[in-house]
Amino acid sequence: MIDLITCNKIINANVEGFADSTRTIVNLLFWLTSVIILLFAVSLAWGCNRGGERILMVIIAILLPYLYLIGYLIYHKILGYPCSD
Repeated sequence: MIDLITCNKIINANVEGFADSTRTIVNLLFWLTSVIILLFAVSLAWGCNRGGERILMVIIAILLPYLYLIGYLIYHKILGYPCSD
C-alpha cells in the first residue's frame, strides 16, 4: 500500500483543474482498482508459498503489491519456476 498511497499523493498534488465531484470519482476509481490489485497480489502470495515464506510474501504483497506482482511475473511466468503448493 505504500506505493499506492505515494502515487495517489503525487496525482493529487499535480491536479489543479478538477472539480470536487470529478476528483471524488477519480479517487474512488483509484482506490477500488488499488484494492482489487492488492487482493490479487495477496491471493497469489498466499497460494504460491508455504510455511514462514508464505507470511513474509503476504506482508510484502500487502506493502508493495505492484512490485510483488512484477516479481511474480518474472519468477513464476517468465523464468518458469512453479508455485510451491
